[in-house]
Amino acid sequence: DTLSTSLFGPQQLDISFAGYPIPSLRVGFSLTWVDWSAHPSLIPTEELFLGLEPELVELPGDIGGRTAVPLGLHDTFVPRIGLEWTAFDRPAFELDLRAGYTYENSPFPIQRGETNFVDGDRHTASLGFGLRLTDLEPTIAGYIAIDGYAYYTHVRERTHVKDSLVDPVGDYTAGGGLVGAGVQLEVVFE
Repeated sequence: DTLSTSLFGPQQLDISFAGYPIPSLRVGFSLTWVDWSAHPSLIPTEELFLGLEPELVELPGDIGGRTAVPLGLHDTFVPRIGLEWTAFDRPAFELDLRAGYTYENSPFPIQRGETNFVDGDRHTASLGFGLRLTDLEPTIAGYIAIDGYAYYTHVRERTHVKDSLVDPVGDYTAGGGLVGAGVQLEVVFE
């Protein structure tokens, strides 16, 4: 018998607000609490049973299973800030420029024992644009919108020193970065 969790989505509570300090600039802020401490262990609990007749086979004394290893996750608070500036607002087109920043503290503790969940604090910066073409008649009675973005996530280096000198993985340092980008096209017919 095995009992394991293959997918977990922590509950979250988000408080957000947005406003226009000047007519062409929109500022948004969000703070999200993420309930990582409720995450069950990713290491399954197992119990082993042999369905054999003891008269036919000599059974070993102890048949071990495995019990769940607590992850020790802690809740996190994730702040996000975003800016959107309307650079051009003409009858034929509109152009918005965007920027954002997010900080995500790792919910995982330093990996000293038998687990190796590699994670670190993450800083993400993003840039984007939104272009809306509105004067397309008689070709299209509607508009075309093109949105694009690029981001960079930096995962801070974190050193994990194992409690056991004979740990099969040993001590290690992990960190790095991630780059992403995307474009979306929307065509609206009225």
